[in-house]
Amino acid sequence: MIEISEHWPLIVGDAIHDLRSALDHLIWQLATVHLGRVPTNRQAPNIQFPEVRRLKDFTGHRNLRYIDTSDIDRLKPFQPYKRLNRGQLHPLPKLIKLSNVDKHRRIHLLVTVPQSASFTNRPDGFRDCVPVPRLMPDGSYAHAHHMAPRRSPRIDDAILKIFVHPTGPSPDVDWNARLHGFVGIGKLGPAVPMLEGMADYVAAVLNEFDPSG
Repeated sequence: MIEISEHWPLIVGDAIHDLRSALDHLIWQLATVHLGRVPTNRQAPNIQFPEVRRLKDFTGHRNLRYIDTSDIDRLKPFQPYKRLNRGQLHPLPKLIKLSNVDKHRRIHLLVTVPQSASFTNRPDGFRDCVPVPRLMPDGSYAHAHHMAPRRSPRIDDAILKIFVHPTGPSPDVDWNARLHGFVGIGKLGPAVPMLEGMADYVAAVLNEFDPSG
């Protein structure tokens, strides 16, 4: 099993914090423009990038209390109430969830998750046994059954079952194995594509309010 560098969780946490902070800074600037001054300490806790899951919740939302109506309309397309394509998850809820973990000073759980595997038998790999192909559910015959789990492997996990008939006192088999995987954030999926998707989302939001655009 490949070990994850101890720097990975810190790098992921830093990236998540930066992305979330960029959205919050945007809302702070919009509030400053709307109020015509820097928000007070009493107003500040309510000034952060919102997560709105229902259209009716835009009215009176505490995080939009000091934002101009025209700016709220520009924020609407980027909120989770706006459904994406079927099967596509909105990046904002995941970013907020991971950011909350990070700002409570907990290290993000990163795991290595098997994605695919290949096993090749060698003619000289069978000792004191012979291969016995078995009929598979799809109608084919196979010398082995691949069972690599789609999660971080644990000690004593079975990842390959090889079908043999013992012919001697010490049956043993050598196979060439290749296991491919990715670094995942807990159960949320691959870390790098997820961060890239969040970064693209944040960039789209910021570009919407870029005066040079």
